[in-house]
Amino acid sequence: MAVGAAYDAQFADMPQQRWLLDIAGERTVGCELSDIGSHLAAARAGAGVAGLRCFLGDADPALRRLEHAGSAFSRDPWLVVHRDLRRAAPVRALLDFVTAAIAATSGLGLATPVARPPK
Repeated sequence: MAVGAAYDAQFADMPQQRWLLDIAGERTVGCELSDIGSHLAAARAGAGVAGLRCFLGDADPALRRLEHAGSAFSRDPWLVVHRDLRRAAPVRALLDFVTAAIAATSGLGLATPVARPPK
């Protein structure tokens, strides 16, 4: 089976690109795309296998999760805010909301618990 989507040349040194190409092995990469939304669209269109986060693929009944013999790919999400803004009420509310949403969402495959940023 062809690997439908990999990242384009600007992502050659990114861990997710190296992981996808390792999974592909000698198989053909059908298209090179620059963002995860395009990878999802390619998979939905039947272009082949795409490396998607579980919460993206599992939410789409047209897609199915495939097992592979290699290691799983994982990256922790980061929320970054300038230190002068982290105590501002609107920014703090957004950070708290996003942190809670990430912690509550199954299938994110977080390797570590969500850490609350300092106040």
